[in-house]
Amino acid sequence: MLAKILLLVCLLSAQSYAAEAPAYRLSRAVVRQDDGAQALLAVALDDAVYAASADGFYDLRLSDQNDVETPYLLQKIVDRNTAVQRVASPSETLDLQKTGADGISITASLAKDAADADGLSIITAQHDFEYTLQIQGSSDNKAWQMLTDNAVIYDYSRYMAIDKRDIDLPPNRHCAGKTA
Repeated sequence: MLAKILLLVCLLSAQSYAAEAPAYRLSRAVVRQDDGAQALLAVALDDAVYAASADGFYDLRLSDQNDVETPYLLQKIVDRNTAVQRVASPSETLDLQKTGADGISITASLAKDAADADGLSIITAQHDFEYTLQIQGSSDNKAWQMLTDNAVIYDYSRYMAIDKRDIDLPPNRHCAGKTA
């Protein structure tokens, strides 16, 4: 009997201690001028809130002065946007050969001080076309490695202003390229 009473006292004291413990791992005060009217309020979250919150912020709570949970809408103000800009590298066209009925092969070399090529842009006066290209790279103009196969460039200006003339290349250290 004494054991049951002792167990009951321990459970009740643990429950009352848990009720007095802080309910949140992290809290911040939101201070605004209280003029009695409803208002929209924008609150910037600091790094500590981002670090302590779960992905999606489903564990954030906003409470009023009486600890009553208040509905809120959370929106990002700033999105990070990365823009890639291709910079022209000095190069020289070494060879242009006709292949087959309507194909060509172009060999170009980058200048010695040029950065590694991460892509190329085909500049042509042609309109209304679609071509599939094969791009190869070489460090010595003898042993060629396939960089990309079936790269598509096109210009559909007959129908609307849509074109794609840029080709992304995988990381490489080649100083010469061949397009067929």
